[in-house]
Amino acid sequence: MLGPRDAFANWVTQLPYRRTPGLRAFIDGVRARTHDRDRIAIVTPFTKWNGGYAYAFTRSTYLLAPRTTIPIVGEDERSLIANLEKA
Repeated sequence: MLGPRDAFANWVTQLPYRRTPGLRAFIDGVRARTHDRDRIAIVTPFTKWNGGYAYAFTRSTYLLAPRTTIPIVGEDERSLIANLEKA
């Protein structure tokens, strides 16, 4: 049974991911299956840079360092799906 501290710690840990369901599991899975300096394409359900993709991509870039993250959506909202070849 979780005590109040454990429950609070769990809530705080989940807080950054509340608007991006699945992102934490994705990042944890990528970290477990890849190595430093691997190149990772960040694919999310968000197809707009300012509609959620920017947050997921930026957070992934920070948390997956020193791996290289590859965007598939540009800041100008255009698709960068060709970047998958770089990953």
